[in-house]
Amino acid sequence: QADRGAEGFQIPVEARVLCSAEQGDRTAAPQGRGGASMFRAGPLIFLFGGADRQGNHFNDLWYTHAPGGEASAPEPALREAHGPATGSQSPRRQYAPNASWTAVRRDAEACWPEARSGHSATPVPIDDERTAVVLFGGLNAVEERVFDDLFVLVVEHRGDRPPRWLKIGPRGTPPLPRTEHSATLVSQTQLVVFGGSSPTAGTLRDVHVLDMSDFFQAAVAGRDAPRGSCTWSTLRCRGPPPVSRELHGAVILGVATEMSAQPIKLPHYGSDLLAETLAKSTEPRLDSCDAEEGVAAQQLRAEGNQAFVRGDMAQAATLYSKAIEADPQSYLAYGNRSACLLKQGDARAALRDAVCAIRLRPRWAKAYYREAAACAALGQCDAAKSAAMAAIELATSDHERAALTKQVADLLGQAARVAKSEEQKREERAGSSDSAESDDPGLGTLSSGPVLCIFGGRSNDAVLADLVSFDLAKCTWRKPVDSSFSRCGHSLTRFGDHRFLVFGGWDGGAGVHSSGLVYDFTSRMWTECCSTQHSDQVEERFSHSMTQLVNEYEFAAFGGVNFAKDLADFVLLSVHED
Repeated sequence: QADRGAEGFQIPVEARVLCSAEQGDRTAAPQGRGGASMFRAGPLIFLFGGADRQGNHFNDLWYTHAPGGEASAPEPALREAHGPATGSQSPRRQYAPNASWTAVRRDAEACWPEARSGHSATPVPIDDERTAVVLFGGLNAVEERVFDDLFVLVVEHRGDRPPRWLKIGPRGTPPLPRTEHSATLVSQTQLVVFGGSSPTAGTLRDVHVLDMSDFFQAAVAGRDAPRGSCTWSTLRCRGPPPVSRELHGAVILGVATEMSAQPIKLPHYGSDLLAETLAKSTEPRLDSCDAEEGVAAQQLRAEGNQAFVRGDMAQAATLYSKAIEADPQSYLAYGNRSACLLKQGDARAALRDAVCAIRLRPRWAKAYYREAAACAALGQCDAAKSAAMAAIELATSDHERAALTKQVADLLGQAARVAKSEEQKREERAGSSDSAESDDPGLGTLSSGPVLCIFGGRSNDAVLADLVSFDLAKCTWRKPVDSSFSRCGHSLTRFGDHRFLVFGGWDGGAGVHSSGLVYDFTSRMWTECCSTQHSDQVEERFSHSMTQLVNEYEFAAFGGVNFAKDLADFVLLSVHED
């Protein structure tokens, strides 16, 4: 369990309310809501979407000038004033008494996202003058719709050209439609999506990467992005998978404040197991997931199924291979051949075919079950468990989910038995240093490269208090670290290279928070925040939105909900340190 900081020590945070809920009701400003997204693009802060407790879902887009932003704003919103805050020698930040919002007019002919809440909106700098904001997923509860669409909002920092939405038709297969997930920028052209919830699968723990390299090459060159300029891939993760969750927070730590322009090598399905020729032949096309199998391939696969039932595995494997030759996009033939090869005792070949099936059909539950079965036969317990959990979460019916759950229990038992005989050898090869790294989510993990840190959230059963780290360089989950702070619907924002700030959140019971927490990934210490003597009173909240300002120690939060009302206030937080 992570430790608390020194007894009695707290980090001072100054809170200033620039626009209260009551002011928001009387002036041109966004009305109270939760589940919105807020993001900074150059000197401006934008707010999009959300929903109120009456069930109204929004797709309005607002902006205001970022406090502490560039001098190009009509009036400076931030100025220095003297007088140290309690517990800090930093000068007090004094802000303008109000925040002025402006609604972006919607062109009737323009592309525009539908109303939603619980979506993600991630700003990605194109250059010094433009920012692209990537919007994914979300929920409209009234219409009973969960989204998997992808939009980009292009914002020009100067000039009169208004922000414009672009709808993106990506390559590959997008993640399941979901809401209350996290989307985190890991390089200038890569976005990692984790978790969330889906009506068909409940809470999720899968990991996907959106590669936007082609989009940004076109944007920098001043060209319109071509169709398929972004590509979805499903990551093949190692290590013990975390509890599935929604309403969590996620940040990247262990890298410089400025994101690297070089993409991180993330081993998605196919890239780390398949030969180049096989990976290329199973590259999903834009229409691959909806394409019908050829008549010849269907017939060959049907004949292979008959041979499989008869127990003639050699004949079945031959027929499945011919079906793949007839239709290289036949994920069903790959999945069936994987089962056949496993029966024949070739677990490694069975694993390759399972990976091909997943590469072609990332939402097919049985493909992950085939992967789990092959990994279990190889004694790869963590990989088997991760794939098995994905299979259960992607099941399309309660009957299929129940059947997979029973089969998975048998598989994991098999994996444990196979692994037990090899355990001593693996420990000797790994050595004590590797074992320490697996159990230590602190400095040792950060030194190996960027780490995706995930805190809290809500599973199918409870509000969580664990801190999970995902080593992006190795695509490996580390052992979760428990804390004393159960939170969901909170905000999580990085400052510095190895710390993050938690603000607000709900503990699943009667506790809704207005306070903050700071976690230091190097020391593995939690520290509670205290208000300075100059702070305004801030209401408790969860499902609010938050963004970092130009100064990495300053943050802006908007709205959210508590048990009494929907909030529409605009709050600035400033972390003070000695």
